[in-house]
Amino acid sequence: MTALNNPEFLHADFSKQYIANGLSHIPGGFFVYKAHGNKELLYANHELLSIFECDTAEQFLHLTGGTFRGLVHPDDISAAEMSIKKQLESDVDHLDHLYYRIITRTGKIKSIVEFGRMYRDPKQGEVFYVFIVDVQSKQQTIDIDKLTGLPGMRSFVESSEMMLHPANNEGAAVRQSLIFYDIAHFKYFNIKYGMTTGNEILKSVAALLIKHYYNNFVFRLADDHFVVLTETENLMDKINRFHEAVLNLRDEDKVDIKAGIYSIEDDKTSPALICDLAKIACDIIKNSEIEYYSFYTEDLKEKLERKRYIIENLDQAISDNYIQAYYQSIIRSSTGAICAKEALARWNDPTLGMLSPGEFIPVLEEAKLLYKLDLRIAELALQDIKRRKELHLPIVRFSVNISRYDFECCDMVSEISKRVRDAELSPEMLIIEITETVQGIDQEYLKEQIRRFHEAGFNVWMDDFGTGFSSLDVLQDFDFDLIKLDMQFIQSFGLNRKNPVIIKKLVEMAYELGIDTLAEGVETKEQIQFLKEIGCDKLQGFYYDKPHAFMSKPEVTLDGVPLKYEDKNTEPFQTGKTTFHFNQSVDYDYFKLNAYRDIPLPFALYKVILNEEGTECVDTEYVFVNQKYCELVNKTKDELIGHRFSEKFAETGRDWFPFCYRAAILGEEITETIFSTETQLWLNFTIAPTSIPNHCAYTFMNIDKEHKDRALFDKMGNTDKAIIRIVETLNKRLPYKQTINAILEEISKVIHPDRLYILETDGKTVDNTFEWCAEGIEPSIQMLQDIPYEGYLDVWAEALGDQDSFVVENIEQYLEKDPQIYEILKAQNIHNLIEAPLYDNDKIIGYLGADNYQVTEELDTRRILETVSRFIAKRIINYQLMKQLEFVNEHDMLTGSLNRYAMLEKTAELEKSESSVGIVFVDLNGLKNTNDSQGHKAGDKMIRNSASFLRDFFGAGKVFRTGGDEFNVLLAGVTEEEFQKQSVRFMEELHKSPLNMAVGVEWCGNAKNIMTAIASADKKMYQDKAAYYIRHDRRKKK
Repeated sequence: MTALNNPEFLHADFSKQYIANGLSHIPGGFFVYKAHGNKELLYANHELLSIFECDTAEQFLHLTGGTFRGLVHPDDISAAEMSIKKQLESDVDHLDHLYYRIITRTGKIKSIVEFGRMYRDPKQGEVFYVFIVDVQSKQQTIDIDKLTGLPGMRSFVESSEMMLHPANNEGAAVRQSLIFYDIAHFKYFNIKYGMTTGNEILKSVAALLIKHYYNNFVFRLADDHFVVLTETENLMDKINRFHEAVLNLRDEDKVDIKAGIYSIEDDKTSPALICDLAKIACDIIKNSEIEYYSFYTEDLKEKLERKRYIIENLDQAISDNYIQAYYQSIIRSSTGAICAKEALARWNDPTLGMLSPGEFIPVLEEAKLLYKLDLRIAELALQDIKRRKELHLPIVRFSVNISRYDFECCDMVSEISKRVRDAELSPEMLIIEITETVQGIDQEYLKEQIRRFHEAGFNVWMDDFGTGFSSLDVLQDFDFDLIKLDMQFIQSFGLNRKNPVIIKKLVEMAYELGIDTLAEGVETKEQIQFLKEIGCDKLQGFYYDKPHAFMSKPEVTLDGVPLKYEDKNTEPFQTGKTTFHFNQSVDYDYFKLNAYRDIPLPFALYKVILNEEGTECVDTEYVFVNQKYCELVNKTKDELIGHRFSEKFAETGRDWFPFCYRAAILGEEITETIFSTETQLWLNFTIAPTSIPNHCAYTFMNIDKEHKDRALFDKMGNTDKAIIRIVETLNKRLPYKQTINAILEEISKVIHPDRLYILETDGKTVDNTFEWCAEGIEPSIQMLQDIPYEGYLDVWAEALGDQDSFVVENIEQYLEKDPQIYEILKAQNIHNLIEAPLYDNDKIIGYLGADNYQVTEELDTRRILETVSRFIAKRIINYQLMKQLEFVNEHDMLTGSLNRYAMLEKTAELEKSESSVGIVFVDLNGLKNTNDSQGHKAGDKMIRNSASFLRDFFGAGKVFRTGGDEFNVLLAGVTEEEFQKQSVRFMEELHKSPLNMAVGVEWCGNAKNIMTAIASADKKMYQDKAAYYIRHDRRKKK
């Protein structure tokens, strides 16, 4: 019998035990109280007693007095009753929903969310039926942040009526302030130490907020943003104590947090606006090295008004076409032709004029309205593609940008796909650019969205790779078709000798992963030549053209050379042409390897073609093959990729197609041995499904000889298994040094040597960077540091010749053949060895070596080391590239000096040392005038010359560029007398130079007080600067 047919379902028999049991055991507190008088409690369930930490009804009644007022925290009673009253007056269903605090029997303060309804009982009159939940224990049912346990934004808004109208015990209003907290440079911690460390910091900050604002309201809004509503009384004392506690969270890489404060004076100001005003105050000091709090003042009103205008007028700007799409050409470097265009938003407002994207995009992103703008630009781009078709103009693809918040606000895949269908265009014509900041959302969710975009037919690019502290993991973790190198790399080309090296390595690494590259910000011929030479696929920048409206001007380069369009018939997105990217299509969970070109086995990826019923594989299409596979079947890649299997091997499909169906459709992993009629060889193969639907991947092993000689076959199989087991270590995401050590240990379990090691060289010297030794073997890693290359590794290089490795099976063979090698090995008590070179392209950067390894017929020891060396070389190259990226992040790109991030680390380090420190603050005088009168190149030259002067005088590791024209110098361990003498000499040298600087100096006897000393030096510098402008006031000269 269904519930609707049960006469008790809506008219229950309250004598039934299950109803009484339900009231007692519902997952939350339930109680009934009278609406008037002393608001006496009529009923309470056991869960309510548990929330108040009472064991018996007597304890509960004693604690609360048996009334609703006795339940609520004394500071919240007035606001709670007022909120209930207002909600009842505006709600015909007599419902209320509010937050308040309670005090338990043990003195704990808990936050409670209440859901209530008033009912007119025939006997008791008006009564309230109330359900309450302890927000800390029932996070999944209400707006509670799972990571920190704090209420979220919705909780803040919904409970604002109660929070913003508190009263003390005498009923007098309490003055309040709202504090908006933002963790400074939080992204730095996520990238440098990983998301786990970032989450630990968030949890620690939340715990400190609860501790220092224990009797106030604390919320986590999003990301690293928190809000506190607290009494204005003793406000600065609370802020200072909390800030100090946050600074003490970490011994190294100090966590800093900024506070924006709004003093609540007007009861009519909305909670959202109050929060907005506090955030504006916080944003003002976001990048300050000294200030950590700021109050909202009237001076910030204009900024807020422009921000409000942008938010309130966005819809009208879209409907009235104030929002326009401007286009910048994307050039294929190999041909110099336009192959695509990026659609960029411009806002030409009738009231405010032409708004900068740098102004309106952050505002819309913060307000979570950017999705409207991005979808509008996509619509305009699609309209302009159709216009180009109608006007018979050359057709290229257009790219559009998507923000992280777009994914949170709507289903972007569905929305964009719908607009493409409505425009009657192919999705291949629109490229999706996802900004680097999108990494802030859930990684698995983002992977799914990228997969959906690919499945719908779109290419997906990553914009601004290299911004801030971008992680190289993004190349491995996300299936992007192309990465756009951040323009700061290109614009600093020629100013920093490390930049070309980093750009080259990034392009090479992307190529190895099958990802295209695009360089933004290209402005000179030198940059173009370099980018072409290193294989960068596409170029974009002012050298070719500036963003412009549709058909607004002919497209020519800076040199006046007309730009041509790519012939669409040769474009890679032409129908029928298959484009494959390794990381997009191969299932990492199965293969565990990420350098598919280097796999020493034939490898192929197929798309499965089914019959109409979908019950049988009737053909396959080659999506990717490696060189080993081409050699196996005696075909070139061009002959295979994009072609059907039946075209090339008409009679042999029946052997392979059933396996393809089982893998791609049924999800099976199969390993078999088969005689291949197309190769006339016995092959051992493994076929597996991939992460792309209807695709399967094959690896093959030629076992023709092994089929006749089973022992040799087993040896190769064991070798391959050993290689895969060893290389799997690379995918465990351990720190670099731990990973290499783990690989050496895995190798040792297979070949049982006395010693395994990695030697690295720059061609001049040799360093033993890693070593594994068997028990009883004395380590020699310390002795093999900074060894001259000549006379050591040059001997190995000569012996290597054109082999894949250098093997000495018995050193006695070298006694007469090469006495030099013999003596080197004998001195180290080596009987046999293998040296497998580590390559960066064609350059040897080191060796993977094994001494006194165990010779066995069961394994091919030489092939193990030769294969594994390739993966180790890749990891070493990637690590070196990451170190170079870290250098860029710690150094100013224009001057080569340390930057403000490096200064943060240095000040944190000094604070722990308690040493003395001399501080010099410098600001360049006349930089703006130089920029205005001579141009920014002259201004940049002035900045570089100033940096060189400071480094030459104080030393490179002590000078930090912390702003556009601002430098700081930190001299650790200097005495006051030495610092005063050095300051005098500095001023003397400065006066002799053509440079003009405002200077402030301060000596700090104990680095624990360094922030105060920095503020003092900063103040002195501004006094000096003010004196300079008084002396050089042009108005007096007139």
